[in-house]
Amino acid sequence: MNKEKIAGVYIRVSTLDQVREGFSLSEQKLQLKSYCKSKGYKIYKIYSDEGISAKTGNKRPSFDEMMNDVKLKNINIIVSFKMDRLTRSVYDNEKLMKFVNSQGCDLDCLADESNTMTSNGRMVLRIMTTVSQAEIERTSERTKVGLAGAIRVGHIPSLTPLGFKRQDKKLVIDTMTSDIIKRVYNLYSLGYSHQKISNTFNNENLLNKTWYDSTISKILSNPIYKGDYITNKGKDNQMYYEDVVDKIVSKELWEDCQVQKKRNARHFERSAIYLFTNKLKCPYCNCFLGGRATKKKNGKRYFYYSCIKCKTNINENKVFMQMLGIIYNLVQLDDFMNNHLTPFIKHKTSIDDTDYGKEINSLDKELDRIKTAYIKGIVKLNTFDNEIKQIDYKKEVLIKKSNEQNQMDNLNYTLEDLMLLEDKREIDSMINDDFFEKIFYFADLERTERKELISKYIDYIEVERNGQDVKIPNIYFKKQFIAEYTNYSKERGYKYMVDDIVGIKDIMDSKVKTKEQALSYVQKLNKYHNVNYYEIELQDFKSKGIETNYDDEVFIKIMPIKNKESYSKDKIKLGIIGASKKQILQEN
Repeated sequence: MNKEKIAGVYIRVSTLDQVREGFSLSEQKLQLKSYCKSKGYKIYKIYSDEGISAKTGNKRPSFDEMMNDVKLKNINIIVSFKMDRLTRSVYDNEKLMKFVNSQGCDLDCLADESNTMTSNGRMVLRIMTTVSQAEIERTSERTKVGLAGAIRVGHIPSLTPLGFKRQDKKLVIDTMTSDIIKRVYNLYSLGYSHQKISNTFNNENLLNKTWYDSTISKILSNPIYKGDYITNKGKDNQMYYEDVVDKIVSKELWEDCQVQKKRNARHFERSAIYLFTNKLKCPYCNCFLGGRATKKKNGKRYFYYSCIKCKTNINENKVFMQMLGIIYNLVQLDDFMNNHLTPFIKHKTSIDDTDYGKEINSLDKELDRIKTAYIKGIVKLNTFDNEIKQIDYKKEVLIKKSNEQNQMDNLNYTLEDLMLLEDKREIDSMINDDFFEKIFYFADLERTERKELISKYIDYIEVERNGQDVKIPNIYFKKQFIAEYTNYSKERGYKYMVDDIVGIKDIMDSKVKTKEQALSYVQKLNKYHNVNYYEIELQDFKSKGIETNYDDEVFIKIMPIKNKESYSKDKIKLGIIGASKKQILQEN
């Protein structure tokens, strides 16, 4: 005698199914009730999951309830419209078949004639499940390809990060807030902590919001600000996309900040300000030296740095004395970068054609609208105050941008003007002998300002102790600084004085000039100071160096020279501009 079939009727539809195949829950329910009647099944309950796919891992409350009723022997056959309503995974299908078989329960699907009651039905069931899984995988692949293509043209599938806005669904730089992002990275590269940056922004009431150190940390970690994007970060299917949007900060600055974050995770600066926090590195064990301070009875503080592994203590003042030459160059360089090179690069690489006047007028109209809405009682006081503050902030930013745009429009000097200015200043410093003036200037700065100057250019310094003396084997500069100065140097020809940063290969990679161009430049520089010009074969320069007419000569510029009669690389010479301090003093 056949056992009575008590059916659990399962119906499910996802949003995609509804659109693609057009069978609704009500339609499935109607057809399955009729099917059960024709088969003589008694319906125990109809289980319904709406808007949920059968993908592995998805939670389906009604499906789980039905499985529990199978365990409780409330039902002994599961009836569904198609097998893919129950599962679309081969693995899940086998698991389901094994489970219902162990519970004395069967499966029966109306549309694809698959069931577990006959061998033919079980074969069809397995085939249909395999087809369904293949369809899921194809859909997933198409989705991934479409997503990757969208990301590569700037359609970033995430919340719009600060510093960007949406334009035609693409992520583009928002001039209203991008300067905040630049400021976060610049302050951090100068040695500011997450907390100090957030405190600074809160004190300024920036954007009329509360800033947290975690917010700063997320900004610093987000590669979108260097133009890159990551999907499924930290997972096995993580994908990295480069240069998908315009970058707000350079890749070099972004990378410098990541290095700084790792160091800061190990070292914390508390009450004292250390000039070389996370800058001094032991050349033996590769550890960064931690700082400590002592205070004498006279109230004066002394700063020391120690290596945990090598048990080495180094006096900060001795490091400073070893770095006098570098400090002098940094002070000069900082002045040149801030007042000349950075504005020049910004002018040449960032053409801003935004109509700020139009945007300011638009904000004024928005201000009038919110005032009218407040007077009519449409908006409340707190909403009105917040809107006014936001508009005032945006207007302040636009006015600043407009002023910068006007300044840039008036900045019309050429790269050659910039080079002449730098070389003239170099020779002027020889005459004035301002070495100690620059050193005293640095020493007179507040410790915070001194630390910022060091942090701005120097990545780390290898330092070791030899008895009571301190030795600095190597100094490594930040990628951001190297990139900016190297790009400029490729145009101007390298300074011989920075050969601790660049070498022969870098010099040969700089822009090759003809002899006529080099002589023309020397003639222009001679209007300010009498300089000497030398040409030397590359192989002679490598083996013997430069033989000059003066013992006290300083080399202002070194560059590859290509003569018209021969353009082969082995015929390239080096053109060198030098200036004799003694000769210049006599002339003046």
